[in-house]
Amino acid sequence: MNYRKAGWNTLGAIAFALVPTAAHALGTPAKTEIRNQSIATYIDSANDPQVTTSNEVINIVQAVYGFSITPDIKVGDHAPASLDAWDTTVNNEALAQKTAAGNIAYFSYVLRNTANTQDSFNFQAYFHEASGTIIEPSEMKVYYDANGNGQVDPGDILLANGDTDGGTTTAVTPQIPANGVAAIIVAVKTPATALATNSILIDIDATSVGSGNTVSDSRSNLARVTF
Repeated sequence: MNYRKAGWNTLGAIAFALVPTAAHALGTPAKTEIRNQSIATYIDSANDPQVTTSNEVINIVQAVYGFSITPDIKVGDHAPASLDAWDTTVNNEALAQKTAAGNIAYFSYVLRNTANTQDSFNFQAYFHEASGTIIEPSEMKVYYDANGNGQVDPGDILLANGDTDGGTTTAVTPQIPANGVAAIIVAVKTPATALATNSILIDIDATSVGSGNTVSDSRSNLARVTF
């Protein structure tokens, strides 16, 4: 057959050209199928219009993992529990609380799952080692706040125990949907011997279980307890 005239259907051609061979968009849910097919129209030798279609291309959106924990430190992109984040010469903490010696100070954070799929998270909890006027807490614990009321209640999940090296993870969070949030509580038990000149510095970090724990928080969430 001899073709005298041929022309591509514009919409079909553009749709075909813009589709990558491996689709992965943060705003599109993982495992979504994106189907595309181009259409060409032409006039054959008998002056009759003809239409031909390409094979259908099916792309599966892959999982893209990410999350944030807020509030962050006021200034800088210092990583959690880094030397820059621990800098005690500046008051750059995300949160601060004054309490009496022997009390428990509670800090509330929000984890947002910015992935395009559900995910769960491992937490690490850090406190600064004793140095000068900085003292260590008697105890530091991180909880998943199931009802989001900012208080540790029965049913809240203990996620981690703190230490100078990140402590120990005791449980992962429940699955959090894409763009979903989880309330997090950090409980810092202060020593009864703490003085008015003392302070305690704590920080938290987390990793994405879905990513194989390769995706972590990029910015410090430093908090300070004073007396």
